[in-house]
Amino acid sequence: MSEGEQETKRIFCNSCKSLTKHLLQVRHSFRQEICESQDDQLFEGVYEPDKEDTFPVMEHTYSLWACAGCAEPTLVWQLGLRGNQYDDELTGLQGGYFPARAEGLIQPKQFQKLNDRLKVLYREIVISYNENCLLLCAIGLRALIEGICADKGITDGNLEHRVDELIKFLPSINLIEALHAFRFAGNDAAHRLQPLAKDEAKSAIAIMEDLLNFFYDLDYKASRVRSKRAGFKSVQSAGPLQ
Repeated sequence: MSEGEQETKRIFCNSCKSLTKHLLQVRHSFRQEICESQDDQLFEGVYEPDKEDTFPVMEHTYSLWACAGCAEPTLVWQLGLRGNQYDDELTGLQGGYFPARAEGLIQPKQFQKLNDRLKVLYREIVISYNENCLLLCAIGLRALIEGICADKGITDGNLEHRVDELIKFLPSINLIEALHAFRFAGNDAAHRLQPLAKDEAKSAIAIMEDLLNFFYDLDYKASRVRSKRAGFKSVQSAGPLQ
């Protein structure tokens, strides 16, 4: 990069919803020597103390970038390690973005007729997925199935029986089979500490969103269409304005 040329970097922009060119606005770095008394678990396997009792240096770097398209700012932080204060080699340890990148994240949907308790549970399932807490996500999906059964008045028997009873509300046996799969996944998460895979969790949430839409939104949207149509007909029957 020539002198005076602004540094650029491609970063996913939360506003543009795509990978865009970002322009560096400012960068700040500082170093911190690591003494023997500090907890070195973060650096285990990265360095070994030398015979001259010189300690490694932790380097913090903060960079502020602005999207070249919409100008939304993003703070990028990085944590690196040098063997000592004179070492030019930097080993990367950690890093991240603020705000967190929305790439690949699930945006929670709005369900008008969903009761408050199920609404909170659904949102926490989405948060668990976005934060890679896939064990909690699987347990939450199972709890959401139980909550839907209870909300529909199906309370007798174990959860397997209650899921089967949902067929009276659903148009397809395939949805029942999918719900049983989520029930098994929730059992494995709760009793065997076995989480869902990332792609499985994403598909499970998508199916649950379709189910919530069927149970709690389609009737609401249909009633709004009917009321609007009734209002339009009443205006027509009134005749033209005088």
